[in-house]
Amino acid sequence: MMDLLAGLSREQRRQVVGEAVRLLNLVSTTKGVREAEAARRELLPERGPEVKKQRLYICKNPLAAMLMTRPDTSRPRVTDLDILRGWALVGALRFCKTYKQTDTYSRVDQGLRAVRHLVGKSYSFDLMLELPPFGPDLESLIAALRALEKTLHVRGADEYARVVELSRLITNAVYPQGPVYRKDAQRGPYDDRTPDLVIEDDGAREVVFEHVGEDAEAPSEELIEDRELLYYRFPDLVAPERRDVYLAEQQLNLFEEEQAELGWTGDFASLSNLETCAIWRAAWAEKDTDIGAVWALAYLLFGREVSGLGRRPRIGESWWNNGGIAFVPDVAHQTEKTAPDTVFTLQPPKDLAALFEQLPDRHSAHEDVRAWLKKQNLERPVGPSHLIRALRDAMPNKDRAIVGLLTGRKVGDVVQMHYTKVKTKRLASAWREALKDRFETDIAVEVTSPASVVGTLKSPSRQQVRRYFRGLVDDARTAGPDQDDVQTFAGLTNLFGAVLNFLTARRPNGAAFEPFARIVGDHRPRILLTGKGGRLVNDDRWVPLCPTAHAVILHWREICADMSHRLFMLPHVRDSLSAIAEGQGVPFLKWSTLMEEPTPLSAPELWRRAGTPAKRGPAKATNWARHYVRSALVELDVPGPLIDGFMGHGGHMFDPLTPTSASSIADQDRLRHALEQIWCDLEVELPGLGR
Repeated sequence: MMDLLAGLSREQRRQVVGEAVRLLNLVSTTKGVREAEAARRELLPERGPEVKKQRLYICKNPLAAMLMTRPDTSRPRVTDLDILRGWALVGALRFCKTYKQTDTYSRVDQGLRAVRHLVGKSYSFDLMLELPPFGPDLESLIAALRALEKTLHVRGADEYARVVELSRLITNAVYPQGPVYRKDAQRGPYDDRTPDLVIEDDGAREVVFEHVGEDAEAPSEELIEDRELLYYRFPDLVAPERRDVYLAEQQLNLFEEEQAELGWTGDFASLSNLETCAIWRAAWAEKDTDIGAVWALAYLLFGREVSGLGRRPRIGESWWNNGGIAFVPDVAHQTEKTAPDTVFTLQPPKDLAALFEQLPDRHSAHEDVRAWLKKQNLERPVGPSHLIRALRDAMPNKDRAIVGLLTGRKVGDVVQMHYTKVKTKRLASAWREALKDRFETDIAVEVTSPASVVGTLKSPSRQQVRRYFRGLVDDARTAGPDQDDVQTFAGLTNLFGAVLNFLTARRPNGAAFEPFARIVGDHRPRILLTGKGGRLVNDDRWVPLCPTAHAVILHWREICADMSHRLFMLPHVRDSLSAIAEGQGVPFLKWSTLMEEPTPLSAPELWRRAGTPAKRGPAKATNWARHYVRSALVELDVPGPLIDGFMGHGGHMFDPLTPTSASSIADQDRLRHALEQIWCDLEVELPGLGR
């Protein structure tokens, strides 16, 4: 039999059992309470082994500690507090009895700790003063806790997490939720295991070699050379290994073994329109007689090296599919389950696809293309790598995400793919347009996919974003009865902070937003955003403020100025609000209670309070806004270099021509109109602005 009072003396047992009986009599009688009463007789026995020590250890007996921590009888709402303790007791007893767990289980322990702190007034302010009224029934208590959760979450109060833990425990009084079997769910030794050695096979299957300690043997060199090594992990060493010695040359697709002495670099390796059209026409004329011409058409058409491609799907790789090339981008959250829904195929015309299907040895494609090109009497030496990059060079103004998807690039090489969701219709249109402009051909190519959009999996839909901002508007219009200024200020902070970060596609790091003193320009306002940057990347950039963003900033400064005048008796609050109105310092503050001094609000804390479109409530700081805005800019057909400058993509030391700031007025105007269109499409009316 489980004894939750083990280690307590006879007198302590008597006090704990008496308090438990008293609390169970205060709550309304239900089936769950009757089950808790039966569990109380078993789990809280009045008799047990006699012990000499009279000290109660909270970490060993959290339920007993909660029962022995009684509220002061002179405290307001002491009866409501006892009812809350009673339902917490019911939830703890039912969970421990149903799943045969002790009260040290994390869910129970955290909930009981929240009750103890609530009784002992350990929080910065008394939560019972803000908890809505409730009766002895469980439904009214749960509704009151949910309302308090929402209030604290909007304000970003630290006590929000404690109320969530309390609600989770009391919910077990309705129906005990099963335990989560994790290694840290129960107190115990931490399981520290040495990582494994993972080698990826030629197909989709993975071969895992257990590497337990320093004395374990690594796989043979022959096996490592046969397969691409993803990670090689030792206890004190983590180093990615790659077998390609000429990795940089292969990524840039600029060098050929036979042309290395010619020194083709940069745009000199790009074929002109005349050269591309001549090669395409010659290959098309000889496709029925020369196998090298067929492979030349494949290089030009698909924009990637097709020699050695298999027929099995692999995330981040291309493969042959019915004469076309299929591809699954290796974006974040991409798994084997999501891949079948995000795969797309570049499908050539049927006659050309039939030729690709009948080619005998795909590994000889490179040699066949070289041999065919030597017979064309071109003005300069041309190799397969020139043909591979021809499709990429045909789309100079297209967004790099579209180019990367069409040419089968990895996200590590084209970071824009990580943030962008593109419709398959737009991919097909960009492909046909590139073939017509660069190759002067009107062949019927298509992009087929089970989904209508491909790319990032982290970009929410327009309906989700619309519901998200409308929910923030509703929170901003709802003020608490006892904390009117604080609650209103918190709701408007979440709303306007989310709107400004959304319309500037700002990274969720650092402060909640840039100081308003960084804004320049009256008719075409811009603000200087400071990114996280690095040794190789500088993403400090001037970005335009669309009319909605500019109106939000002006309205927010008016609100802060008005509140600073009304709260002139609170100098710590008045000075902080006056600084915002004057454009100095962080424009968004964390303010939980009227007497508490406001502190600067960080971007991660802002997004935890505001939540995400997919799930309202607490959430990790994510880049969902950047994913959505970048995808929307691509959908509005904004040129790729402008999007890169706005998002802060590019600026690598080896890619100096990529812009990091859209500085011209024409660029700013086009981006400003596009951002305003993105907001208008959401159809969200902001309070006090009418837009």
